[in-house]
Amino acid sequence: MLGIARFAMRGQVTAASVASALLLFGLFAAVLLGAAGAVLSFLAMIASCAIVTLTFLRQGERAGLQVTAAGIIMLTVASLMMGGGALQALLLVVTFWLPATVGAVVLRRYIQLELALLVLAGLAIAGVLLVFVFMGDPTTFWEARLGQWSEDMVNAGAFKNPDGTDLVAGEKLSEFVSVLARSLTGTMAVSLFWLASLSLLLARFWQARLYNPGGFQLEFHALEFGKPAAAVALGVTLLSMLMARSNMLESNALLLAVTMVLVAVFMFQGLAVIHSLVKSRSMSQGWLVGIYVLMMFIHTMALLAALGLADNWLNIRQKGKQ
Repeated sequence: MLGIARFAMRGQVTAASVASALLLFGLFAAVLLGAAGAVLSFLAMIASCAIVTLTFLRQGERAGLQVTAAGIIMLTVASLMMGGGALQALLLVVTFWLPATVGAVVLRRYIQLELALLVLAGLAIAGVLLVFVFMGDPTTFWEARLGQWSEDMVNAGAFKNPDGTDLVAGEKLSEFVSVLARSLTGTMAVSLFWLASLSLLLARFWQARLYNPGGFQLEFHALEFGKPAAAVALGVTLLSMLMARSNMLESNALLLAVTMVLVAVFMFQGLAVIHSLVKSRSMSQGWLVGIYVLMMFIHTMALLAALGLADNWLNIRQKGKQ
């Protein structure tokens, strides 16, 4: 993928063209290939955002805005050719490119990766708050949509065994829909946060490989959000867990969404700790491969977040070098 970044940096029109093409490819992969294209789609969208973000990091805000404007024009033309409108193109840019570029502006000005990621988390949490302000608790909205989906799936026989018996009991299915509806707003916020954060990290990695070899590794290995941020994340998480135990589901929906974003934030610090320890102790790269494979399970991500939180008080990386 470094070749894509090198090619995109030949000029602003080239960067806008590559970023737009990757974004459109990601959208088509998601629509046409379904679940099989989900990973490919996500990678293409990250690369698209990273190209625009790299322009902001390397060439500054003016050049970044010019690339963004050119991208909007290209996406608008593509949307009109496919029977859409200009609004769809603008929404794509706001959803996918804008958050990562905000992080890039912060990173370029203050040269603090942790601050840039915290700003992205703040944007995700602000989005969650806006949803609750304008919609109230969105759990009811999601339950209605998911309920209709599950009903359609049941009618289509998707939850039947070959012998005609129910694969999932009706009560279990309703319970699953309820739990999923309560967490779906947080899941969407985390997905957008990951998209922006991974795009920013990929752009920073490309910048280091092209112009400052070894710089990204030092920066990422030193990633630390600090005790104040860790204390806030820990407090919100504990409060959310206590309210869940008290069955205060309506009040807990907002806290659950915010907690999910905060867990995603400190997961990055947990990864930084693991990478730093593997490097300082000259361990096999297989450890990192194993960690990333295990990240398919939500418990691994929670453990990484816990490791990241603990590192703010225990200085695990410094002790690991001793």
